[in-house]
Amino acid sequence: QNHPVRPDSFNQHFGSPRTFTVNMKIPEPDAGGMNDSHHRLSAVESQFRSVPFYGQIVLVFKKKAEDVSCPLTFADGYELTQWTDAESIASAMDLQGEYQGENLRTVLTVLEKQGVGYSEVVKDAIIHTAGRMDFHGRWEKIYEHPDVICDIGHNPPALTKNFAQLEGFLACARYTRIIIVYGVMKDKDLDGILPLMPLGAEYITVAPASARAMDADILFSRCQEGLAARGLALEKVIRGGSVAEGVAIAMEMASNEPDSTLVYIGGSTFVVSEATEMFNSGRS
Repeated sequence: QNHPVRPDSFNQHFGSPRTFTVNMKIPEPDAGGMNDSHHRLSAVESQFRSVPFYGQIVLVFKKKAEDVSCPLTFADGYELTQWTDAESIASAMDLQGEYQGENLRTVLTVLEKQGVGYSEVVKDAIIHTAGRMDFHGRWEKIYEHPDVICDIGHNPPALTKNFAQLEGFLACARYTRIIIVYGVMKDKDLDGILPLMPLGAEYITVAPASARAMDADILFSRCQEGLAARGLALEKVIRGGSVAEGVAIAMEMASNEPDSTLVYIGGSTFVVSEATEMFNSGRS
C-alpha cells in the first residue's frame, strides 16, 4: 500500500486531525488552519506515529508550514520546561482515558509556545475540562456497582488505546470480568477493529437507532467469527439487539459480582448517546 496520502484523504484514513493552531481553531484535514491570519503554531499529537503512512502525513504538515512560513512544533518531540507536572495533571483530570495523556501534552505544548507559564488557575481549568465544557462520552464513568464506562472511540487508533486499557485492568486484577456492549456504524473498519478486541472480555453486540448502524445480527456474526478465529469461545459473544436490550443484558450479567465487573459501552457515538440517556433517565 505504497501510495501517497493526499491532504484531502487525511480524514478518510485517520479521522479528524488532532491539531491546534494559535487561536485554538481546529484546521481542515489539509492542514489549512495554518495560514497568514493565524500561523504561529501547529502541534500534532504523537498518536499519528502508530498509524499507516505516518511519514507522509508529516510531510503534509511540513510542506504547509513551509508554504506559509509557519513554525511547526510536534508536541511529542517538544521538551516542556514550565508545565513539567503533566503526569500529576493527567491523574487528576476528569477525562481518564489513558489516551488523554497525548491530548494533554499537546495542550501543554501550545501553552508554552504561546508564552502561558504555569498557573494554578489554568491547571484547574485543564483538570476539570469535561465538567467545565459539559463534555460527555470520553472514558466517562456513568454508573457504579457495577462500574459502567462509556467511550465514543470508534476507529482502530482510538480503540487500540481503549482496549489496551481494558486489558490492563484485567492484567492488574482491577476487574476480574469485563463486559463490552459494542455497536458500530456500517462504514467503520471492523476488520481493523476485531484484532484489537480483548480476548479476556465478553461481548454483547447492539445496533443504535440509526440508519448508518450495522445490524446487530450482522455485527454478532462478524464478531463471533473474528473473535473465535483468535481463540475466544463462541458463547462469549452474545446478540444484544438494541442498545437498551444490550445494556440490560450486561447489567444482569454484572449483577452477580458488581464490585469486580466492568461494563464498557462503546464503538459509536450513537451507542454511547443512547446508553447515557438510559442511565440518566434511570436517575431521574
